[in-house]
Amino acid sequence: NTEWQGIANIPSPETVVLQFSKDLYTIMWNGNAIEQMTYTLEGDNITVVKTSGASPCPMLSQGTYKITIVNDTLNLEVISDSCRQRKSALGMNIYTKVGLSEQTLDAK
Repeated sequence: NTEWQGIANIPSPETVVLQFSKDLYTIMWNGNAIEQMTYTLEGDNITVVKTSGASPCPMLSQGTYKITIVNDTLNLEVISDSCRQRKSALGMNIYTKVGLSEQTLDAK
């Protein structure tokens, strides 16, 4: 399990925390879960599918991002996303690792 903090445009720039568990990806804002997605990893690509949340993204909308982790920073670069709002909120932002988790994102 890992947590990453950074700025997302939701729609204005806000500090969010991205929480990754075994196969669930949650976006936290002000201590509340505002979006939840399942995810799969294939190489450097993460594919997310919305399962709940308040964003205008349709349920089960899918996006694929290139994920880069260097030291304690995570970068998501849009490959494709059926939801324009998620693409602009998360793409090309850098997130910094938070918490004391010892596992990496791809540890399942």
